[in-house]
Amino acid sequence: MRLTVVGCAGLFPGPSSAASSYLVECPGSVPDRPQRLLVDLGSGALGPLQRIVSPAELDAVLLSNLDPDHCADLSTLYVMLRYAPSGPVRIPIWGPAGTLSRLVDLTGLESPEEIRSVFEIFEWAAESPVTVGTLTITPYRVNHQGDSFGLRITDDSSVLAYTGDTSICPALLALADRADLLLAAATLPERRAGLRGSHLTGGLAGTVAANASARRLILTHLPVWTDSQHVLAAAAGSYRGPLEIAQPGRTYEL
Repeated sequence: MRLTVVGCAGLFPGPSSAASSYLVECPGSVPDRPQRLLVDLGSGALGPLQRIVSPAELDAVLLSNLDPDHCADLSTLYVMLRYAPSGPVRIPIWGPAGTLSRLVDLTGLESPEEIRSVFEIFEWAAESPVTVGTLTITPYRVNHQGDSFGLRITDDSSVLAYTGDTSICPALLALADRADLLLAAATLPERRAGLRGSHLTGGLAGTVAANASARRLILTHLPVWTDSQHVLAAAAGSYRGPLEIAQPGRTYEL
């Protein structure tokens, strides 16, 4: 399994990165045609995604929550797929409750049927696995505004765990349990670690990774005003494994 960071800026796009979006690839049943799942498509992410893969080749889009920095560019993806010269392309989307109505709002369309002409919408049920090709995705409801999920993605040999937006909550340990790579949104400064229903800090992300025995920790979703070295140092205070800050365009092999 391979993870490529399409965008990793927290809250809104930054000058050097789009908002949250991550491409997951692994061998598929068709030779020379890998499976491709896109996790989130936040503000500004459709542009850099096209430097990596044609969006028409995605097998599914997985949404952790419906905040703009995780889903806003679905509106422009709709336009791309609906009006492609080769004809409309239809892609499944898995997301929280209300995903369809959110897409209607984002696109400004009058009818949900127009959305369904391009996107096949499914809603997560907490801890109910979904299979896409050879990958299994298990959503864990986490502690953030609205209906929000962390996603655990597995194949026959590796585990990728993505916290999405969340403050500390019991589901994180099950989500991250012995993950080969834990992608954790470390958004808040340490002084706001107790803010419920919001985000993790670097220190909290490190604690989750250590307690869950995650094999590698990548910190993401940092706002532009955040000192990444402070976040890294806070995480290193509790987690002793491989640790770094996500960078747009970076690829990780699991």
